[in-house]
Amino acid sequence: MMLSLGARCCCDYRSLVVLAMLSLGNLVLFAAAVAVYLLSWCRYLALAAAGVVIWNFWFVLCCVDVPIAEAQHYFIRGWG
Repeated sequence: MMLSLGARCCCDYRSLVVLAMLSLGNLVLFAAAVAVYLLSWCRYLALAAAGVVIWNFWFVLCCVDVPIAEAQHYFIRGWG
């Protein structure tokens, strides 16, 4: 009696199980799409961060270090 009741319940809810599987599949596809979207943003953020680092290096080298070195050079030589 118990086995037939379980089998009958399983057969009655077959369409519900199919809908649940489809919903789970849609959820997995949505999660994959979100992951790809976030990874693309991570790539752009990494490129932007690299640009900031390169710009800061250039700024410090050209606008800070060189003028200080020139000022020290002129000061040591007695030209300043």
